Amino acid sequence: MNKAAKQSKRNDAPAPNHGSHRRWLFSILLLAAAASGTWALFEYVIWNTVPPELVGKWELTNGPQKGEFEFRRGNRLVGHIENPRTGNSDDLDARIRVDGDTIHITTQNPFTGEPMTVAQKILSLTDTELVLQDSQGKRLVMRRVE
Repeated sequence: MNKAAKQSKRNDAPAPNHGSHRRWLFSILLLAAAASGTWALFEYVIWNTVPPELVGKWELTNGPQKGEFEFRRGNRLVGHIENPRTGNSDDLDARIRVDGDTIHITTQNPFTGEPMTVAQKILSLTDTELVLQDSQGKRLVMRRVE
């Protein structure tokens, strides 16, 4: 084949279609938006059993020890409890499940490593105060910090 024929074949090739790139980009963006929406639905509605009124930081106002608890969406409870005997702060990192007026708190036993669950009944929940009662009848009164 001579040079002119080769040059002619190169020029006869179809120009790249830029519309197909835009179509792929649009499809990827649409897929990302659908995935984000699905994640938000599961995160905020389906997996989340913590009532919005409970979410936030609460400070323990009764009892021999001081403590602060933060109920988070995503079924988490993080707390810092001051140990009156040692003066140190013990940290709490727990999974929670709210079932009606009962909070099930699951932590890891520090000695055995086994999960242990306790139930706290919600006696009162307002914008500023949370009152819980454990299985022995002991009441915990908390006030909202933020």
